[in-house]
Amino acid sequence: MKSTTNQSGITLLELLVALAVFSISAMAILDTIGTTSRVIGHLEQKTIGHWVAGNQLADLQLKSTWPNIRVTRTEVEMSDRLWFIVTKVEATARADMRKITVEVRLDKDHQSPLTSRVAFAGNVK
Repeated sequence: MKSTTNQSGITLLELLVALAVFSISAMAILDTIGTTSRVIGHLEQKTIGHWVAGNQLADLQLKSTWPNIRVTRTEVEMSDRLWFIVTKVEATARADMRKITVEVRLDKDHQSPLTSRVAFAGNVK
């Protein structure tokens, strides 16, 4: 007599292949999540840094005095963080204009700014 057994289920090999596919896709998803988190953090820093630079330019505008040619360094706290600002006031080809560059850094010794904004001031007579 012939014994026929119908087995339903998966073999060990099929299970291992399924686990391998799941592992590879899970690693790709985790890598994407990590990259996205880093990018979001950097964008948040740049956005707040841009606001800090804009605030610094607004402060200069509100003083309504003709800015002297110089470089100043200041520190500002915003969004529970200390921001380091370098403001450069430079002469232009026109004697009645000044170029104002505001650079925002994450720390004092950081060489390249996180963000910067440029504005021009005119001496109205």
